[in-house]
Amino acid sequence: MIIIAHASQDNWYADYIFNGIAFKDMAVWVDHYNNRNDFVAGNELNNVLHKATMMILVCSRHSLNSPLIQMQWQRFRAENKPVVLAIVDGGCSIPFELHDLRWVDFTSEVQRHNQFGKLEELVDIHIETENQFRHGDLGTNLQDIHQRAVRLLEAQAPTYRSGTVHFILPEHEQIKIVPVAPRMILGRHQALYHQSSDTIVNFPSIEHFMSRRHALMQYINGTLFIRDLQSANGTFINNRRLNPNKDYIVPNYSVIHLSLKMPMIVRHQP
Repeated sequence: MIIIAHASQDNWYADYIFNGIAFKDMAVWVDHYNNRNDFVAGNELNNVLHKATMMILVCSRHSLNSPLIQMQWQRFRAENKPVVLAIVDGGCSIPFELHDLRWVDFTSEVQRHNQFGKLEELVDIHIETENQFRHGDLGTNLQDIHQRAVRLLEAQAPTYRSGTVHFILPEHEQIKIVPVAPRMILGRHQALYHQSSDTIVNFPSIEHFMSRRHALMQYINGTLFIRDLQSANGTFINNRRLNPNKDYIVPNYSVIHLSLKMPMIVRHQP
């Protein structure tokens, strides 16, 4: 389920978004279509916030100053659920806690159609992710990913050095070499929020719902393990989803997915 969080003054924009995505293969909830007495509406909202897997936050001065809307997006953030900002008021001030989120800009009527296409793409990715993750198997072609990784290794020819982990990203034609550390936090845009002694490893996933602190990788008695940190969309090894907060061995040259569209091969010393 997708929830469109907005102030009553922004009903037009909420309807615009709703009408554009209502035909998708996922329920969409807009509160002003469900106006009842305060008690019933409050219980329904709480139920929706629990069930919804994505939020589109209509950002205006009205919504960002609303304690009710603030409660909604803060709850989503606390539960590591994806939030997309739909900015409809150029004069509103986006809270610092939301600066790392994906966003679309509806402030220009001329660009509104193009921006809605961007929003629709984010919604489609989320629906595809939910459908595949629900079954616990991505079904990606591991052999194809390995072949592309081999071509990338041949082209860049990095020499493996003891004490490092190579993250091979075929989609981005990139090899990220990271010195081994006691704890390596994998995610995106972590620098602004990093306050611990953990080593942070950022990946270039802006559009595909990777969490900021997505997974923990660490060596235990010489063996490399990975742990999903209750990420929004899960962590996969060789197409199989990991249970959150549980350590799993990472075999050399495993295919790891922290994001549906960004597989990576993990190369390390066995």
